[in-house]
Amino acid sequence: MKNHSRASGKQGLTMLEVLAAMLVMAVAMGIIYSIFSFSSRGTLDSYRETLAYTIAQEGLEWYAGLGYDILRYRMQGMQDEIHKDLNHFVSIREINARSTNLAPYPSDYLNFERKVEIKQVSSRRLMRITVTVQPSGSLLLRRGSVILEKIVGGEFGW
Repeated sequence: MKNHSRASGKQGLTMLEVLAAMLVMAVAMGIIYSIFSFSSRGTLDSYRETLAYTIAQEGLEWYAGLGYDILRYRMQGMQDEIHKDLNHFVSIREINARSTNLAPYPSDYLNFERKVEIKQVSSRRLMRITVTVQPSGSLLLRRGSVILEKIVGGEFGW
């Protein structure tokens, strides 16, 4: 019979094998972390872009709802409380502070600013409403800003 001693047989892992396994695990964990990080940034970018589109659509529909005649008076120089925010960027935070009879915007909306422009379309009874929403401060959007347009007509019967 042969004597099998522990010293003569290889059992367990060497230090080099343990270090190699740790290196492989570290690389794999780094790759997984970067995938999750990239995914989280993409989700946050999509969320911010959705907020910007929502703010733009709300402004567009609000001004379009005023109708052609009120928008025409605005073009003739009528300045009132409704139209004082036209043609320059106004922060949603400022709109929240001024609005006493409207529900305030949620806190996620406060890092954006909106500009509404109204222009007569040729000689027809049409107005073009353009709403631009951009992030303010250090907030970033992939596209930089969101721009929506809508045509509002007197009666579309030209």
